[in-house]
Amino acid sequence: MDLQAIKEKLHQLTTIMSGSQQQSIVMELQHTVEGFGQKIEQTKSHLAAMQSTQDEVQGLINELSNTFVTLNTQGNFDFFRSKTLIEQLRFITDYLQALMGTQLVYEEALTQTELKYKSLVESLSEGILMTDLAGKIDFSNGAFRDISGYTMAEIVNKNAIELFFTPVEQRKIKQDLQKIEHNQAEQFEIELLTKNQKKRWVLINASPYKNSLSQIVGIIIAVANIEKIKKVEQRLMQKNEELNKTNSELDSFVYSASHDLRSPLTSILGLLNVIDVQNNIEDAKIYLDLIRASIQRQDDFIQDITNYSRNSRLESTEEPIDASALIKEVVETFSHLPNTKFIALNTQFDLQKPLKSDRRRLLIVLNNLVSNAIKYHNIKQEKPTIDISISTTETHLNLSICDNGSGMAPEISARMFEMFFRASSDKSGSGLGLYIVKETIEKMKGTIKVQSKVREGTRFDISIPLK
Repeated sequence: MDLQAIKEKLHQLTTIMSGSQQQSIVMELQHTVEGFGQKIEQTKSHLAAMQSTQDEVQGLINELSNTFVTLNTQGNFDFFRSKTLIEQLRFITDYLQALMGTQLVYEEALTQTELKYKSLVESLSEGILMTDLAGKIDFSNGAFRDISGYTMAEIVNKNAIELFFTPVEQRKIKQDLQKIEHNQAEQFEIELLTKNQKKRWVLINASPYKNSLSQIVGIIIAVANIEKIKKVEQRLMQKNEELNKTNSELDSFVYSASHDLRSPLTSILGLLNVIDVQNNIEDAKIYLDLIRASIQRQDDFIQDITNYSRNSRLESTEEPIDASALIKEVVETFSHLPNTKFIALNTQFDLQKPLKSDRRRLLIVLNNLVSNAIKYHNIKQEKPTIDISISTTETHLNLSICDNGSGMAPEISARMFEMFFRASSDKSGSGLGLYIVKETIEKMKGTIKVQSKVREGTRFDISIPLK
């Protein structure tokens, strides 16, 4: 009899029985039966759920069993099939735990290998950078971060080409990367931009790295800091250039000095021979004046040689200078020259800061420039003048020597600072004066500029830093 039939019988019983007590008993019994029915329905639901869960577990076991057929070294599949559900689950659990234990051992070994690799790479004194083929950064070691000034977080996933190189250098880098993509290693020197945008010379060795299928997937770049080596190379190149210049100047000096030293002596000897056969005292005086001029040329030349030697050998010294007294001394030095009395010498001073410099070298510069302005002036023109100006700022001493004399053609002014250069063979002088001026100013870390125009005059502007 099912639950519905029991309910129907109880209903019939309540209609047959009379009396309140009997009806009460029947009603209580009816409620009990209904409660029992609800429990039965719940039990059915639980049984259905358990059956569904068992079906799912059995389906999983059936699915896994196919895998265990191949994993069972004895091929005893019937043994696995013959076990109960609990035994099958325990077997699977034990196997998976063993498998996970093996995986953990492999993972630990892999972790240890990675740690050793990273430790080795971090200990290298050479910078290491790893990128993909597009230049995106995957890794850098400490040495590279020291060279570049960046942290790893600041450069990871950034494009190395754009980050570390100027647009001009980027073109070269991209050409080299194309070679690396074709399995060619590349080595070259280049300037790398650091985090503070300063350039640093580095030596780069770039090689491709491959995956397990031997496909090129990225680039390993070894970066060596060669900034100190480059500075040494530059100093050596500078010294070599200076040595070549000195050797060239020495050759010119020996040739010209031998000629310029002997020429006045030859003239003097010739004039003395003429005087020997002269009886006229007036003529003898003329020859003596010529001898005096030859001696003066030789003295000037010897003075130029002395100035050149002193400038190249002596270190710069600073002392307080009276600018007015300095110019007065220069003017008095050339007061004996024939042209001096025809030329108006004007001076101007604007000293915002007391003048303190190398007095000896300033005299060399002023003596040469003022001497030339007097010697080669056009005294036949109206109001020949020479203007000398000295001024100081907080950082520089500025000198200006300007005349309204003969002036120079562009091809002459372009070569005027060369050693032993003379505008023409009939010009007096050693050809050392302006060369010594330029060398002296450069020794003082200064600059000299010239503006000249034929028949209008010449202007020299000199700027020398003050300490």
